[in-house]
Amino acid sequence: MTLRQMCTESPRFSDVSYLAFKKEIGALEIHEMEYYFLDILKQKIKVSNACNSTVAYLIGITDELPKNSLRYKGGTIPDIDLDNQRDYRDEGKEYLKATYGADMVASIGTYQLMYAKGAIRNVGRSLGKPLDLVNRMTNLVPDTVQGINWHVDKALETVEELAQMEKTDPEAREILKFARKLDGVLFARSKHAAGIVISPRKIAEIAPVRTDDEGNAVLEFDGNETESLGMLKIDLLGLKTLDIIQKTIEFINRRHNRNITVKDIPFDDPATYKLIASGNLMGIFQLEGPGISGVCRSFKPKNVLDVSMISAVYRPGPIKFIPSLLAVKAGRDPELEPHSKRFPVLKDILSETYGYFVYQEQIQKVAEVLAGFNDSEADNFRRVIAKKKVKEMAEQMVKFAAGAKKNGVFEEESEILVSEIESFSSYCFNKSHSVAYSLLSVITAWLKAHYPAEFYAANIIYELSSIDKVIEFIVEAQKYGIIIQPPDVNTSRDIFTVVDDTTIRYGLSGITEVGASASEPIIKERERNGPYKSITDFLYRLNPKTNVVRNMIKAGCFDLMASRAQLFYAIRHEGETPVCYIDDLMDMVKHFKEKEWAPLSFDSEWIQLPSVGEYSTNILMAMEKEVTHLWLTSHPILIYQSEIAEYKSRYSDASVGIMAEHKLFKNKNGLWFRLEGVDRKFFIFQKQFNELQKKGGIKIYADKLIIVHTRPFDAEQGAYAANGIYFFEDKIKGVSEKVRWNIPLNNDGLRILQQNKHVCSMISKTNPLDYMLFLKFQGMRFSATACPGYLSKIPT
Repeated sequence: MTLRQMCTESPRFSDVSYLAFKKEIGALEIHEMEYYFLDILKQKIKVSNACNSTVAYLIGITDELPKNSLRYKGGTIPDIDLDNQRDYRDEGKEYLKATYGADMVASIGTYQLMYAKGAIRNVGRSLGKPLDLVNRMTNLVPDTVQGINWHVDKALETVEELAQMEKTDPEAREILKFARKLDGVLFARSKHAAGIVISPRKIAEIAPVRTDDEGNAVLEFDGNETESLGMLKIDLLGLKTLDIIQKTIEFINRRHNRNITVKDIPFDDPATYKLIASGNLMGIFQLEGPGISGVCRSFKPKNVLDVSMISAVYRPGPIKFIPSLLAVKAGRDPELEPHSKRFPVLKDILSETYGYFVYQEQIQKVAEVLAGFNDSEADNFRRVIAKKKVKEMAEQMVKFAAGAKKNGVFEEESEILVSEIESFSSYCFNKSHSVAYSLLSVITAWLKAHYPAEFYAANIIYELSSIDKVIEFIVEAQKYGIIIQPPDVNTSRDIFTVVDDTTIRYGLSGITEVGASASEPIIKERERNGPYKSITDFLYRLNPKTNVVRNMIKAGCFDLMASRAQLFYAIRHEGETPVCYIDDLMDMVKHFKEKEWAPLSFDSEWIQLPSVGEYSTNILMAMEKEVTHLWLTSHPILIYQSEIAEYKSRYSDASVGIMAEHKLFKNKNGLWFRLEGVDRKFFIFQKQFNELQKKGGIKIYADKLIIVHTRPFDAEQGAYAANGIYFFEDKIKGVSEKVRWNIPLNNDGLRILQQNKHVCSMISKTNPLDYMLFLKFQGMRFSATACPGYLSKIPT
């Protein structure tokens, strides 16, 4: 069946404009591009309909109805970005190689140029100039603004202090002399994170190609150059959010015995928009972060289009309109007068965005309505302005002014309008793209609103490479009554799993030195032959490495079988020579397997574990933190409740909490930070900051329980400067595994001695006056002291 037939027979055919479809399918057939759409359909890939394609919608590779007509003037190859789950991105790339040939597919190359900052830094270091001088000069160069880098001469024209250094300081003058020569020079090459090209013939016959470290072909041209060579350019994107959505749905279906898919998630659910309006947006696609979550609280979106507007307006271009847009929405006077009021002819174009420019389509529509451009000319006008192509911009300005003048707009007014469009258009969304991504925002919000435990578990799994982010999710989950339990050898899977509405179980593969390679056989054996009945049973069936067992004990995997203190006495420690329980058991396992004897059943321990008390909560937490990077048994705030209360009683200005986020000042002589659950901003300035930095660098502050003494800094902004800062976490360090076993010779003591008599290798009287006994246990790494008698020194 041809692509045209598939489209005309589609049940969606009545949803689209026939004229738009006719124009698009004709262009595709003329340029023999039908296979492009059919291949995407064959791979079962869903795409974003940013280009407003009727064909993509009709054959089902996108579910987004075209909002406007496809702007296509011919002569160029259509470009569709493919958003894949990250887990399947490599699979998609391999499919392209297998389909078109490995020598016809390559990644797009990228290049990095050296500008003022880099040139000054590299020259200064190469010449061996004083580091403080080099840093001072580098910091004087302004930071990149909206992707525009600073050249050396431009920086000297703008920054008077830097120009003065060139005149008065010979070393600075020498650095700037050579920096000018390196300014704009190519200094590094890489490959585009997502860009791939497919060539009509072997790429090496058309353009130079190199091989990266993984053996993949990389084109020695960037994206703009590849299009001029007639190659098909694809952005094969790996979107983590898609993986999180899929994993959340898997958890939901498994625990609730359902079979829902993404298509079952509604876009008109009140609870979803209530969550978005609350600002509780950690993990919500595109809406995460203090700035945009604040906009959501003020805007209070009611539907997908509202979410789309928030997402689009929170961009470097239109972001300055946000306070005014919210004021107009609320019926107040705005700070910036709406464009539609200053230019009444734009009223209809800007009505849905409260009179302000938000979407790229609005730029195109202005060019059509005001300057008389056709759709292709308007799209080109938008592209030229967005990419700031200076020569073409001048031409477009003349053309726009001439067209606008015919519609009664003076040249001065049209220049002002184009200038404002230019300032906003570099970083703004087109509406199709914004709506498509906002669907993902609503989907993630629906999952969080209705299945929070599954949602948090999925996010934690995909953030395991960023411990700070994992901790943020765990702390927020705990706020809403969801706890993360330590891993368990009989119930944990390789990754985090959801036990019930309020409980998430830590995964085995997240334990240091366990990982997927050790967790997989543990789970498979459990599924084949049932749960592990004792530590002996576990060791006998798995024969694992000692370091794996040690870290599983520290994480709490065997807490339902025995205490961690008991189990640690069964393991020989570094530097100790006596045979230990686990070594004995390993020898027995090896012997039984060599003899091929029938497997044994260990419902209880082979050698009874000692009756010792469990470690303190501090030690258990330290163990967990060491091997999972998380606090699972408890939390520092709970551990130090009495100390925190004492501090607060002595210092009324004290704030206590976990450091949730922090950011260095641009000059790197201070720090801004926020405490979890504390509605204040804190600042540490130069002197105190330098003292703290000597303790180990800025990383030390992440995820730390601290107490801050403050003074008001900016009352209107709720900002406070730190007078003093104290770190609690130093008290949760180290794991003491040495415990004396003091056994009184009463009924309980006699019972303990009797139970363990068969494993005693030595009993001796060591203190005749107190009648104390020293006992050493066979295969154990510890000793015990028995005290005969009650309170009397007379033996009984």
